[in-house]
Amino acid sequence: MASSVTGDAVKFVAVDLIADFLLFPVWWYTEGFVRALRAAGRWLRDARRLMAVGLWTKHLFVPMFAQYDISGRLISFSIRLAMIIVRSLGLAVLAVVIGFFLIAYLAFPFFVALLVFSELIAVFTA
Repeated sequence: MASSVTGDAVKFVAVDLIADFLLFPVWWYTEGFVRALRAAGRWLRDARRLMAVGLWTKHLFVPMFAQYDISGRLISFSIRLAMIIVRSLGLAVLAVVIGFFLIAYLAFPFFVALLVFSELIAVFTA
């Protein structure tokens, strides 16, 4: 029995679309979430490199501008300590924001499903 190319193409596309639609949640919570975690790790790594808290800590007791007198040492120490605190707080805030984005990533399909089902209920009960 001969089948048409168009009919086979339509069947393939229909089956592929249905399979993609049904398997999307599986991908979202497995491979998609792993990708999101890797991206979050890259963001934190890049921010850590940009903030360079370790470098500021390493040079905490080294006087700036070769000012070895007591006032130069005190100013250098206090400025570097303030920079370490501010940059560490910035990294902590960024980590919390990234954590919220990951939680939002996990909750997004539930939110969309809730909206879709509430609209369907509203349409069929009206």
